[in-house]
Amino acid sequence: MTGPLVLIEPYANRLGGHHQRTLVALAHARPGSLAIAPHGIADETVTLLREAGARLGTAPAGRAAAVLLAASRLMAGLSTAGQRIFRSRRWPRRLRRLPHQVTLIARCLAEASALRTARRLQPGAGAVVILTASEALHGAAALLGGQPHLRFVHEQVTTEDAPVRLLGRLARRGERRVIAVYPTRAVGDQTATAFPDLPAVVRAFAVDDGRRLTDAEREGGRTAFGIPAAEAVVCLVGGWWPYKDIAVIDTALARLTEPLHLISTGAPLDEAVLERWRALPGLRLHTVPGPVTDSVLRLVYAAADAALVARHPGVGKESGLVMDAACLGVPLIVSDHDPVLTGRLRGQNLPRRRPGRPRRRPAHRHPPAARPARHRSTPPAGHADSRRAGRLPHPHLRLPPYEGVTMLITPPPLVSVIGPVEVPLLAAWVRHYRLLGIERFLVAFHFPEHVPDQRRHELQAASRELGIIPTATSSGPWHEHTNGELRDALRQQAGRGWHLLADADEFQQHPVPLDEMIAQAEHDGHRVAGGLMLDRVTTDGSLTGWDPRTGLDAAYPLGAFLTHQLLGGDPRKIVLAHSSVAVASGNHRAEGHRPANRPPVAVHHFKWRDGVRQDIERRAVHSSDGTWKAASPARLAEARRLLQHLHRHGGRIAVDSPRLGFRPVSLQTIPNWWAAQATRLVTTWWPPISREGQNQPGSMISSPSPTGGSNRA
Repeated sequence: MTGPLVLIEPYANRLGGHHQRTLVALAHARPGSLAIAPHGIADETVTLLREAGARLGTAPAGRAAAVLLAASRLMAGLSTAGQRIFRSRRWPRRLRRLPHQVTLIARCLAEASALRTARRLQPGAGAVVILTASEALHGAAALLGGQPHLRFVHEQVTTEDAPVRLLGRLARRGERRVIAVYPTRAVGDQTATAFPDLPAVVRAFAVDDGRRLTDAEREGGRTAFGIPAAEAVVCLVGGWWPYKDIAVIDTALARLTEPLHLISTGAPLDEAVLERWRALPGLRLHTVPGPVTDSVLRLVYAAADAALVARHPGVGKESGLVMDAACLGVPLIVSDHDPVLTGRLRGQNLPRRRPGRPRRRPAHRHPPAARPARHRSTPPAGHADSRRAGRLPHPHLRLPPYEGVTMLITPPPLVSVIGPVEVPLLAAWVRHYRLLGIERFLVAFHFPEHVPDQRRHELQAASRELGIIPTATSSGPWHEHTNGELRDALRQQAGRGWHLLADADEFQQHPVPLDEMIAQAEHDGHRVAGGLMLDRVTTDGSLTGWDPRTGLDAAYPLGAFLTHQLLGGDPRKIVLAHSSVAVASGNHRAEGHRPANRPPVAVHHFKWRDGVRQDIERRAVHSSDGTWKAASPARLAEARRLLQHLHRHGGRIAVDSPRLGFRPVSLQTIPNWWAAQATRLVTTWWPPISREGQNQPGSMISSPSPTGGSNRA
């Protein structure tokens, strides 16, 4: 990307939050960028943007943009009036929701106006990004605005009701011109149910602008609030919205046995709760009416020894407080009521005391439910300018590499060798891994001689429509060494660092984000992370096709260790590997490296679909006559075991067999039995036969299948 950025922030007129800080940081990273704010820009942010060399656009450019913005303001006024009229709960829920539906339309029109302005003021932009986009009408914004763009969807506050859903359907073709960027996997999963066809990736919104708090600011913060240097201080930043668990903080403060200063700022706040806190004997409360400017917010953080973060369970959006603390260098006290966040922070280094400051003990007086996890909040290393942005669905849509800005997530590239799979499977596979945070796909296609040219062209064209340019395409016999050679060439091109390895029928289900998986492996001194095959089949075991509208989960709802129990194959997988590690064919093992992650990553294996029987019969014939060369008899033996099983059970997999142990599973939730059973299997697995005819753990070599997966599974 060489052109300037166009950064659209509809909430640039509001104070507080990390939206403005991100806007300014990106403007600094790409001088000459255009910042568009249809509702105006706060004075402090204007000054910072001008210092960054950004051009500002606060008025619509062109007649179309002006009309769209006027319509947006009209709809916003109607929404405000409707919220006042239908505020009472005596009204039916449908009427109480109506003003919020009008708000969605108003936001869509404002975005479209900003996009029209971007087209007029910066026609050659390297990327157009709506930094705080609406959670609905994505296609309509693109069609009305006439501009491909990226849109950060921070949370799903309001869903579409029937009238707005109809507008969305009419404009659905516009969804191909946008990329939704979700700050967390939880937001992505939630939004994907409403917009299954919307191209999307997961990427943290906040950036590290490098402006950490200085010692002078810390001393100035204490002075501003009149707090002696030796006394303990915590801050509670942000309005008390429904997702914030104020009750747990209330309970913890009531149990204090040592003096503590609490600085609270934000809007709205509950005055009744504040009065109760002021009456506590050991607490000195300082309130700063919000919203506040960024300079005042820095003063609040600077005065505090730690920041309090308490959210209700199930809140999946990115925590602006955590990101603020990470960027400024402020320790955290996190409530255990936020299990996802505390799970990510647990085990990190404890914050060190500043010289002359007492140990911060008040948190240890909290009740068990409020007992915190402490964390020294330093953002993970990795600069965006050190990695290449992957091509995305529209030729003008790329995730821009923000040179000079430290991003808080560095996703590994995905490396895969793909056979002649069906186009909907490829689309579902790409979407799945983009929601895991993958941006760069390095794929190679291999087509055996029986695949017609039309199918090859359709699959390659579909790949390009999905924003993935195949790195290599080959054809001919599918020898056992074919997959490994193509994969290793892709890994060489991927460069140094970690690589995610997955066949086109493998959908990995990681228990934590990928950056955490990699960080934990490096912390433990390991260069690989392992997974285990969970084979997915239909409810009756038939090898049938699936409907892309309902998805793979619905079509193949049962899972079991079929590869291990029936085929006698190696069910293990290397899911993440450092570039310095050589991985065996089929990605089943890495000589000299043992994955330490327990339990292993669940690798949902959607191989048992329509056409797989014909593929296995073809493999058996070619392996038997030597047309497809194999390094061991394992490939032929596994094919014969499956064909015999299908023959005995009328062409179906025996899902009712107690030995196979099929049970309902889903990509949305890791089964509660997975940790124990998968760990036991992956640690005790022993190959039934080796290349030398001896039983040696991990010695079996496996090969790729023409359906996009490995023959060992």
